[in-house]
Amino acid sequence: MNISESALDSPSLPYFDQIMNGLDDPDTEMMFSRNVHWGYWDNPELAQITSEDFINASDRLTEKFCNAANVKDGMRILDVGCGFGGLAMYLNKRFSNIKYCGVNIEQRQLEIASHQIHPERNNIFKFINADATNLPLNDVSFDRVMALESIFHFPDREKFILEAKRVLDTSGTITCTDFIASENLKFFRVIVDLLFKGIEKRTWGSMNVISEQKYSELEKLLGLTRCSFEDMSPKVYPTYEIIRKKSVLSQNQSFQFINTLIQLFAKIGMIKYHLYSWKLE
Repeated sequence: MNISESALDSPSLPYFDQIMNGLDDPDTEMMFSRNVHWGYWDNPELAQITSEDFINASDRLTEKFCNAANVKDGMRILDVGCGFGGLAMYLNKRFSNIKYCGVNIEQRQLEIASHQIHPERNNIFKFINADATNLPLNDVSFDRVMALESIFHFPDREKFILEAKRVLDTSGTITCTDFIASENLKFFRVIVDLLFKGIEKRTWGSMNVISEQKYSELEKLLGLTRCSFEDMSPKVYPTYEIIRKKSVLSQNQSFQFINTLIQLFAKIGMIKYHLYSWKLE
């Protein structure tokens, strides 16, 4: 395991600050020390609004994500926006001879990830401080590029996907989960931002959210073919309630307000949650 010594200037993500500042709290540590992403419920109507239920659901989302990517023993895997290393830990417990590289723009997250991973099954792990749109990695050096609930923080999806294509073997795939905006959401985001003085950036940070139509255009432009797709919106919906009621991300008025608003937008279909996996044409 190693971490690049050169730290980049990272964008402000206040929700990660909230989580990191709260990791001494047992409930926060339990909920977010591995996975900082939404949960997946096979039967969302039976979801319990508890920390334990959320942990199981977030592990289930990781499992679904890896299944969509068709991960196998011996693969070379690039995890872009690796967070605290939850995906790395999942791979480490279930696969052998994996060569894994986790990339993040924030050094603090990498430090946590590197200390949490303890290689097993002849797996090899490294973590590097890098920009998702300018990867310091060799061409044709990975079998899978994975971005689990991180792509919306990247400054430019097109540049990231081009970088992913560059480092992938010709038989490789790109897999990501993403929040998808309805055509009307842009208008509401502008109004909320004006009325509440940049509340989105003060809570969830810079969110580059696009529409389903824009994704279709990117696929055509960049020569991507879907090999797996799921609209997970109903299956992840209980997350919004848990984040709003149970988590460290609801402990001040700004977060309480924006989380309530995001849950409303998700309920009426203005925010969706999609899983994509693409092969190269």
